[in-house]
This record gives sequence, C-alpha cells and structure tokens, in this order.
Amino acid sequence: MLKLKFQIFLSFFNISSGTFVTQVTATDADAKNPSGMGYGDVGYRIDSEFFRIDQKTGKIYVKKDGLDRETSTQWGFNVIAEDMGGNPDGSGKSLSGLVLQKNSVPIVINILDVNDNQPVFDPTTGEVDFPEDAPTGPNGMTKKFRVTDRKS
Repeated sequence: MLKLKFQIFLSFFNISSGTFVTQVTATDADAKNPSGMGYGDVGYRIDSEFFRIDQKTGKIYVKKDGLDRETSTQWGFNVIAEDMGGNPDGSGKSLSGLVLQKNSVPIVINILDVNDNQPVFDPTTGEVDFPEDAPTGPNGMTKKFRVTDRKS
C-alpha cells in the first residue's frame, strides 16, 4: 500500500512558470523487498493544466503562467503515486506490463490576492461648473467620481 504525506493547503502569490510549489512523498512497504524487482520505487503523476510534477522526486511546479486570483481563487488536482516507478502514460501498468499499486490524494492550492490592478476613474474625465459664490468647505458643492479596482 502506498501512503502519501504532504502539506495539503498552500497559499502564495507572484506565481510564474517554473515556481516550486511543494513536494509530495509517498512510501511503499515493498521498498525493502530484497528481490531487486523495484516494487518499492515510487513514481508520481498529475493531470493539471497549470501544474506539473517531477515523476521521480514528487516536486510540484507551476507549469505555465496565468494563475490569477481574479480568474480563479483555487486550483485543485490529484497526485497519483504508483509503485515500480510508475508509468508516465498513465496506463496503470509498469513498462514490463505488471499491474501497478497506486494511491491518490487531492491537492488544493489557494491563490492569494496581490495589488496587481491600478484604480480606474469612471468617467475618466470630468468637468464641473460651480457658481463663484458657491459655499466652500464640508457643506460646499461637490462632484463625485467613481473609482474602481478590478478585484474578485
């Protein structure tokens, strides 16, 4: 039986392609198998548009740019650990055709918000006419402009 151990919830920002996220570790009791068949070697795989995993080390990296909190606040995927080093084709069989023992666990990545959008005036220009004898100070005439900042 393969067992996975790792931190499940991650939160970070300023994410770009190649950014290291975390490392998963799976153990296999067959690792002490004296037969030399390699049953205890563990391989990892994931099916994710934005993340990739090193099949041998279990290190997870950002695969491509585009993780933006304004688009999605969370990304989730399953990590699959397979014995005998796994098979990158996802067939569930070793390269020699033997059925692989495997286990999976979900990972959720939270994307923190960063100050990546500038405020925008709406309307972008304005003109106000005040009579020259208009009151001044807190009770005087005012014109309000709306300012927005694209956030989720």
